[in-house]
Amino acid sequence: MNSFIIERKEWLDYFYTFPVTCLVIAICIIVWLVITYKGWSYYDVGCNYDCVIVDKETWRWISSTLSHISLMHLILNMYSLWNLSWMEQRLGSLVYLTWNVVIAFLSTCVTLFINYLQLTVFHSEQVRHVYLVGYSAVLFGLFVIASQHIKVARIWILDEVLISPIWIPFISLGVVTLLVPEASFVGHCSGILIG
Repeated sequence: MNSFIIERKEWLDYFYTFPVTCLVIAICIIVWLVITYKGWSYYDVGCNYDCVIVDKETWRWISSTLSHISLMHLILNMYSLWNLSWMEQRLGSLVYLTWNVVIAFLSTCVTLFINYLQLTVFHSEQVRHVYLVGYSAVLFGLFVIASQHIKVARIWILDEVLISPIWIPFISLGVVTLLVPEASFVGHCSGILIG
């Protein structure tokens, strides 16, 4: 009985210490549960040039950021978000929330602008079939901001390679691109650009 009370108190402490992080994680989990229960796909909730610009479905800016289609996508993004929770404590919850919202909005704007250029300049119709889904662009933007707040001048990778923290978002982008080829390279880059 006492251990339950201690564990419950620890979880409440996390919520009080990292309210924005906990709230975003809770919302993303609830949205994922609804998507899974309803049997929706990224076509139903994702952000796409035609849906947002042509059809004026502006609600997709929010739904696409908070939606994850697969459980693995949700787990990886929420794990990454939790690992960045120290930023909320360092920056303050209001500033951290502001950064999350700004990165989410502006990275989507940048991605849609690049999609517009792909359609009009390069006449690439393939972009009409690309849907943005997930918190990844926000995470990549937060990685950039985090790299500016890391006091360590250099980081060792695999105990052999010494890198500057500023390269972490780009290395992460490379790893994600290699491991998950269907991930939106443009969407992730837009997060880095805004961050």
